[in-house]
Amino acid sequence: MIKRIMFLLLVAVSVCGCGSKEKDVVPSENFRDDVTISQSTDSTSRQETITTLTAEFADSVSLGVGAYMEYIVDDSEYTQKIIFKTDRPVTDVSFSSLFYEGNSFVVSEELYRLDRLNENQPFVLGVVYYGDATTYGISFITTDNVVKNYAFFPSGKDDSLILNEY
Repeated sequence: MIKRIMFLLLVAVSVCGCGSKEKDVVPSENFRDDVTISQSTDSTSRQETITTLTAEFADSVSLGVGAYMEYIVDDSEYTQKIIFKTDRPVTDVSFSSLFYEGNSFVVSEELYRLDRLNENQPFVLGVVYYGDATTYGISFITTDNVVKNYAFFPSGKDDSLILNEY
């Protein structure tokens, strides 16, 4: 009986929003369960600058369009290629292997570094995921000098690529 009451209370709270005036649920900016990373800064100019970096598992279609740079970390039958694209140039791009310690990701080893990633030339990284805990990261500096760090790994739910800011 107590479980039913708790369940009904939970449903009622979910439906009514606990008196909140805002009706839309806004996901946390710290966790990204999609492949688009957007960041907005530069409050001094009062104009919004957005740098979008996309990452997805590469297939023959995405690799067959235009020129791209490539680095293969591990070349085996299990290598998965990930294509990174940006709509604005980013600099000091670093790809690393990560491990989880405490409450955040820590760089284990830098795998590859690019001085610049441009909007007209994507980058393909070939990696192998050795089990569920294998995580890689990308860090870069945006056009407005903000350092961004993201972990990327396949979803255990549907094998899509997850990007998580750390």
